[in-house]
Amino acid sequence: MRVLITGAGGFVGRTLTAHLRAENPDAEIHGTQLPNVQEAPVQDLTCHRLDLCDAQAVTALIDAVKPDQIYHLAGQAFVPRSFEDPWETLENNIRGQLNLTVACIKAELRPRMLIAGSAEIYGAVTQVPTDESAPLQPSSPYSVSKVAQDLLDLYAKRQAAKG
Repeated sequence: MRVLITGAGGFVGRTLTAHLRAENPDAEIHGTQLPNVQEAPVQDLTCHRLDLCDAQAVTALIDAVKPDQIYHLAGQAFVPRSFEDPWETLENNIRGQLNLTVACIKAELRPRMLIAGSAEIYGAVTQVPTDESAPLQPSSPYSVSKVAQDLLDLYAKRQAAKG
């Protein structure tokens, strides 16, 4: 089994790597980290330093790894930052996922893909607990990017079902 974890250097990525390694010691685990960010290397995986907004780099990564599973955790997740530079957040979160999806299509791969979501897409919740039937009410550029990611994933799944 070949696994790709984007954003492997973050808290969730490191925790997921440890969990996957404990569950399947023989798994071939790959992870991405940004090239210019000083993060400690992630143990127990092959690290690829690239920007997911670089379509050519993502295509080369998918061609090399040929993942069976992708855990897409990478992205700009700090809500206040999304107000400071909305385009950076939108581009980072949407383009990165789109590049992954397109690279898999080009490589004729259909990996199982998990896209990290956020309750931010529901805005100020009035119903607790909130589930996916709640109306979308994004209230920041970050939450708009997460809605777009959900819709991109839905589109990709529908296209894959068509064959």
